[in-house]
Amino acid sequence: MILITKIIIGILLLFIYVEADENNSCLAHLGGGMSDVYCYMDLTKEQDDNSFIISKKILSTMPKNTKYQKLFMDFMKAKKQERKYCELIKGSRNSWGIYDALEVKAFHVNDVDYYECVYKLSINQHDFLEDMLSGISQ
Repeated sequence: MILITKIIIGILLLFIYVEADENNSCLAHLGGGMSDVYCYMDLTKEQDDNSFIISKKILSTMPKNTKYQKLFMDFMKAKKQERKYCELIKGSRNSWGIYDALEVKAFHVNDVDYYECVYKLSINQHDFLEDMLSGISQ
């Protein structure tokens, strides 16, 4: 019973730590644990939310039904689809699927690599959109 209580308290403290973390401060405390997964997940969501806002601003400046609007929509779709390739990072650290075969439902340590990859892709997309938006404003 005491062990279960300690585990529950530990999990609750982990959630409190991640929720209280803002402005990339969790990146300063990476250590290869599950808190890293939550750090990258939260930061990715933040980047994605900001990218969505920027993409709407960019779209609002484009004339409708032009090659640029189609190209922009294709770009946004491709950026979303490229995240699936982060599975390759996870798989390479996972003996190419040995843990998948076990049907592990909880996060595994190799998930950190996957979520770090997704986070890096979200930063790349956000930076590209920021550059594009700043070019429109000039």
